[in-house]
Amino acid sequence: MTKKFPDVKNLILIIIDSLRQDHVSFYNKGRPVFDGVPACCTPNLDAFAKRSIVFTNAYPCGLPTIPVRTELWTGQYTLPYRPWRPL
Repeated sequence: MTKKFPDVKNLILIIIDSLRQDHVSFYNKGRPVFDGVPACCTPNLDAFAKRSIVFTNAYPCGLPTIPVRTELWTGQYTLPYRPWRPL
């Protein structure tokens, strides 16, 4: 089933460091990540995701955070050409 969206005029890009996909209940469907630890509950992110376009197969080119954010904003690979260094 294809979702139909009205003319979209706004873009909200959420970038969160250190938030694993399996710790968001929208993705993991309430399954616990670790034995003996209850599953994470993220109702606000889940409600937002239900009204949004969600990317389920998006991966960064590498780590750490600063080069990956540079790649997102510029569309250029950074690590092969500009190695990571402290700010």
